[in-house]
Order: sequence, then structure tokens, then C-alpha cells
Amino acid sequence: NFITGYTGGLCVCMPVSILFISNLLLTRANIALNKKDCAILGNDRISKIDNSNALIMNTNEVCYASVTNFHCITAYRQMDEMDAVAYCAAIITKGSGVLCDLFKDIVLRQKLSIPPVEDLKYEDRLGYKAWINNECVLIGNREMMTQHNVKIPNMPDLSDVAAGKTVQFMAIEGEVVASFDVQYHLGKYSAKQIKKLTDNGVVLILLTTDCDITEEFIANAAQTSPYSIKVANSRCRDIMNVYMSAGAPKQKCSGMIYKPAVGAQLRAVN
Repeated sequence: NFITGYTGGLCVCMPVSILFISNLLLTRANIALNKKDCAILGNDRISKIDNSNALIMNTNEVCYASVTNFHCITAYRQMDEMDAVAYCAAIITKGSGVLCDLFKDIVLRQKLSIPPVEDLKYEDRLGYKAWINNECVLIGNREMMTQHNVKIPNMPDLSDVAAGKTVQFMAIEGEVVASFDVQYHLGKYSAKQIKKLTDNGVVLILLTTDCDITEEFIANAAQTSPYSIKVANSRCRDIMNVYMSAGAPKQKCSGMIYKPAVGAQLRAVN
């Protein structure tokens, strides 16, 4: 009778215990993740995460940038520095990525009035092409200027893309009118989580319109293999944006993350 009762109790208690333990682990994980406005929504998410071999993120979720030495090179139609900044902000804030967020902050802090932008196009790893006031405006790296037959004034090339340091130019109607230095940064926390992620065999795919954020820069900063990092091209980015925006707001939530802070999504997957 003792054995029968013990066996019966074990059969009843074991499933309950397993459910309690699994939920306890999920709760403890979410206590840490909630501090970064992040959560894993259910045990079924854990199994899907465990079987994942790639993670797609926007670059502004792992990187940040600073702009220094913004200066006008030529007085194109008496354009001063703030006018040049406004032109850059008008175009870059239409994109996505690290510089987009940075120039949005500049617009708010400086209370800039930015001109309307037409026919905006992003060229992979080069920069932006758009029309402002019926004039063709280019913003991008040296290769972008070369591709569009724009002559760059004689100045030292201080860029080091692998280290996240780059120089970008703005040209109007084929004439370079301004340049600015950009330094990209990968935070220590994000670097640590990316390293852990890629060591576990997961590929990190980044969506961005920052022309100088490369696999080499992210890999160097995170001390991992560049083959584990992929910067998506325009076609892939457009497909993913359509896919990620396909769900209707009224649908039952089945995602993993809710408004994650920087690095939170990496931590959740790890």
C-alpha cells in the first residue's frame, strides 16, 4: 500500500513540480530582463529561442555614435554650418540606424527647421541620395562621392572603418559643401552579449542605413568572427521590415520582446 500510494503521489506531483520549476526559472529570468523593459513571453518562446540560429536587430539597439568636427568646406550659395546640418538632418532622419537617432536629437536640441526631402534613396554601404529644393543632395562616404563623380577636396583621410571611425561628406549638385567625422561605438555590455551569442553559433543580422557600420567593425569591437555578423542589404531590410510590421495590433501577443532597451534582446536570447 505504501508503494502504491507513493507511486500515485509521485505521478500526481511530478507534472506539477515540473510546471512549477519551469515557470520559476522563467520568472527569475524575467525579473532580470524586466529591468531593461524586456520579457520572454511564455515557455514556448524558450524552445523557439533555443532552436534559433540567427537574430535580427537594428543597429541602434547595439550601437551609438558621436559626430565631431562638422564643418563647411565651401560656401555653396552662402550656406552656413547650421544650414548644412539641417540638410543632413532632413535626409538622415528619414532613414534608420544610429545616425538617424543622433540627428533627431540634434534637431530637437537645436530646434532646427529642416527642409522637405523628395525621392530619397539609400545606396548600400555608400550613403543617401535625395532631392531638396530641386537640387540633388548626396550624403555618404568617399566611395559614394566617387561613384557619383563628385570630386573631394584635398584633405587627409582619417577614417578607420574597422575601428568605427569614418568621415562622411555632403554634396549638392555635384559639389562637396560639408563633411563631418563620425565615431561609432559598441557598448561593453552589447559587445559581451554579441560575443556570447556568436560563440553559441548564432548569426547576428543587423538592419541599418548607416553606410559605414560593417561586419568588421562589429566583430572587432565584440572580439568575434566577422563571419558571425551580417549587415543586411536594402532588399533584405525591406523584406524584414514588411515581415516585422505585418502583425495587427489586436492580435494575441506571441513575441519575445516588448520595447527592449539597448542590449536587452541580446541578453534574452543568451
